[in-house]
Amino acid sequence: MAQIKTKARALDMLGRQQIAGIPTALSELFKNAHDAYADNVEVDYIRKRNLLILRDDGLGMTREEFEERWLTIGTDSKFIDEDSIGLPEVDTAKTARPIMGEKGIGRLAIASIGPQVLVLTRSRKNDILGNIVAAFVNWSLFSLPKLNLEDINIPIIELNPGEILQKIHIDNLLNEALANINSLKGKISQKKIDSLIVQVSMFDYDPEYWTNNLNNQDNNLGLKREHLSLDGEHGGTHFIIAPVDDVLNDDIEGFATARRTDQISRLQKSLLGFTNTMYENSHPPIIARFRDHTLHGECIDRISESVFFTPDEFAIADHHFQGVFNEFGQFAGTVRIYGEEKQVVVPWPEGNNKEILCGTFRLNLAYIHGVQRDSRVSPDIWQELRDKTDRIGGLYIYRDGIRILPYGDSDVDFLRIEQRRSKSAKEYFFSYRRMFGAVELTKENNSELKEKAGREGFIENKAYKQLKSVLENFFIQVAADYFRDKGEQSATFIETRARQQREYDLLKKREGYKNSKRKIFSESLDKFFKKSDAGLWEQEIEDIADKANIVLDNFSPEHSTIDDLVFNVENIRIDSFGKLINNININKPTGIGLSKDLAEQWDTYQMTKNKILDKIEEKKNIISRRLVDYEDRYGDRTGLRRRFNDSLASLENYQRKQLNDVYNKANKVLDELQQQTRQLLNQSREQAKLETASVIRDFNSTSFQGVTTDQLFKIKKDLEMRIDDSSKSILESIGIIIDRLLAAKEGSEQNVTSSTELVSIIETEYEHLKDQHEKKPSAGSVRNGFGCSGA
Repeated sequence: MAQIKTKARALDMLGRQQIAGIPTALSELFKNAHDAYADNVEVDYIRKRNLLILRDDGLGMTREEFEERWLTIGTDSKFIDEDSIGLPEVDTAKTARPIMGEKGIGRLAIASIGPQVLVLTRSRKNDILGNIVAAFVNWSLFSLPKLNLEDINIPIIELNPGEILQKIHIDNLLNEALANINSLKGKISQKKIDSLIVQVSMFDYDPEYWTNNLNNQDNNLGLKREHLSLDGEHGGTHFIIAPVDDVLNDDIEGFATARRTDQISRLQKSLLGFTNTMYENSHPPIIARFRDHTLHGECIDRISESVFFTPDEFAIADHHFQGVFNEFGQFAGTVRIYGEEKQVVVPWPEGNNKEILCGTFRLNLAYIHGVQRDSRVSPDIWQELRDKTDRIGGLYIYRDGIRILPYGDSDVDFLRIEQRRSKSAKEYFFSYRRMFGAVELTKENNSELKEKAGREGFIENKAYKQLKSVLENFFIQVAADYFRDKGEQSATFIETRARQQREYDLLKKREGYKNSKRKIFSESLDKFFKKSDAGLWEQEIEDIADKANIVLDNFSPEHSTIDDLVFNVENIRIDSFGKLINNININKPTGIGLSKDLAEQWDTYQMTKNKILDKIEEKKNIISRRLVDYEDRYGDRTGLRRRFNDSLASLENYQRKQLNDVYNKANKVLDELQQQTRQLLNQSREQAKLETASVIRDFNSTSFQGVTTDQLFKIKKDLEMRIDDSSKSILESIGIIIDRLLAAKEGSEQNVTSSTELVSIIETEYEHLKDQHEKKPSAGSVRNGFGCSGA
């Protein structure tokens, strides 16, 4: 009787060749960690050593479980059947988890990452810790066509209780692997044997060295990862893979084209959002992270909950959609438009009141506008969030909290949302890249939705087609009812968007105004400090004082009178120093906030200006004292009062001139304000007349012949609505003008802080907070990573 023999390369065909790439392979390993009840699974990719370490804090495996489950291909260990060998252990202290890795391709997928893996595992069952088990697998052997599975031995050792894993244990495993390779002479060529020996010999892993290095790195970065150790009271499974396929670098960094278009890498497309952490109370069963230790010494979080959409980002979005699709495909839930919530029911007409095969499921979705003018999100946050949705926006699908690939990828618009929008943006409101949220499935309710063997989405059976149809119908119907100009429920969206656009336009106009005033203010400060640093202000003071002193020194009673001397010196003392003071004075702009840098410059300016003014006052007093001495020496007492009066009159004339300039400026502003206000009021009155005339004209040209009662009612209602809308708009505009005038009047009457001063205070505080935010280091990129030296 003949038997079917299994070649070793069958594993390569079932594993590496079935997996779409390294990101998908890592996703499978993450799922295995989930099935082992791990709370955390983390990857450290150390580029300097071409080494990838994947660790989880799950239940781990005993030696028996490792041999019977992990090393047995096609095992029924995760398949529920009366003849199966039994399901894996569960953590009774946690909520039961549906099994994700049923297909058995997770362990084989490791070959996609690298040709060799060291497996370290330690079981933890009901707080009872097992021994550390270590095994070494060279996947290259399984790609050789002449070898059968029984030709390949997998070296495995189990440490004694309390024994610490050391390099000698790893060396023993490698020696067994080398012995197995050498025993294959005659079955494979010597060239292949030599190549395999070099590959195994280059596998260099010292457990003590890497434990210390990872711990030191964690201390430097402030990370707490003791739970990922196999020492002490910890269990779990570690995979040490080396060398790592060069494709991983491309998967992380993306091609040059992707970088130029600001897209994310293939790794992030596949692994970001492995569990749903994007909104509150999502309760992800496991957290997955990927840390990239670059050649430049950085440690970058490529995959973590902070890199994905956060609950805060989800909460501040413009619109939200949350609810349940029942067994007939009908949606019942809430639609929140610009914060205003409404109950909504969306039927699925194609269902014909028959139960859907895909089963009931939940939807929780957020949406932001792609144009800032339409969004209520603050400008700085909106830009960051829009950039994020550009890269990773989309509708993700989760089954029992674990992401189903490739849904959510911005290139996988499985509901054809962008295709419809390209036909008519007015008709089809939604854009795939502006949404972020999840379809939430469960294995219990959605068992007919089956994944493909290579983990590339669902098999396109009837259940999947129904799921697509139900969701497409939802987006089409909600867009029509709530976002289309003539939609039945679109009033909230249209009115709020219009108000949002008006406010945005005002803010942009004000931003230009603020920037202009800040620029002038900054340039004035720069000019002042340049002269101050060069000592030019002090030089001008000395020049004016010297000019006055020269007049005093050159005075001769024989050639001029004391009255002439007083006039000439006071003219220099009052006018020349007055002009200098005017040049020194800088007015702080009102009604705008200052950045921290500008505020600090303003404080420095005031201190420097006061010192200069003190010097001016000092020089003025010296000159005035000399002048009085001259008057006493050369003048007569009868003319002294007159000369003093002339000095005071000169000062009064100078001050009056300054005050007149200010009065004229204020009156000009008031005249312009009155003119603008009257112009706005007249325009509003004319607009109201024109709209009313238009309505009357349309009414007079409407024929009532053959018109039904319902049609007459609609004609009357439409005409009245046009007058009401026009009147409402005009009244709002005039109301705004009145409010502004009253605010100015009341502020003046009560002598309170003006609105412009309040705005300036608030904006200055905001500018300071923004400066602090912009100077914070990026959470995703932290220097002081590995400084890896020889092991």
